Amino acid sequence: MKKATIGILCILSLSIVLSPVVENWKENPKDDFPLSYYPMFTKVRGEHTFVSHLYGIDLDNNYYPIPHKVIVKNSGFNSFRKTVSRIIKNGEAEQFCRFVSQRLSNAEIEPYNRIRVVRVVTSKINIDKFMTNKPDRKMFRVHAQCRVR
Repeated sequence: MKKATIGILCILSLSIVLSPVVENWKENPKDDFPLSYYPMFTKVRGEHTFVSHLYGIDLDNNYYPIPHKVIVKNSGFNSFRKTVSRIIKNGEAEQFCRFVSQRLSNAEIEPYNRIRVVRVVTSKINIDKFMTNKPDRKMFRVHAQCRVR
């Protein structure tokens, strides 16, 4: 009796885990967490997307992306990216820019100690080139710019 119960529970569990596979053959598949067929990996996406981020400019007009770890030590990349987008959406880019410039004013690490201007921007990027470390920024919108003192 015990083996039969375990067998039934195994078949039931396996059926539940594999049930999202049928979504692959539906015209309008649905993704329901936790039973997911992972469309985030298979969804057809456009060639470009918009990314909000920070960069700095030094006295020689060189541009440097400012990574999240330089600004907030204990933040993850996606968390920081979403926070920057929310700050822009809420109209708080100027205050955030001043906060970042204050952080950079005490920077000791190259090249961040050479940055003299900080910009909070949203860039339209080509995803394929961005993911292969060959950024091709088609355009960007500056939401805030401030000097590092």
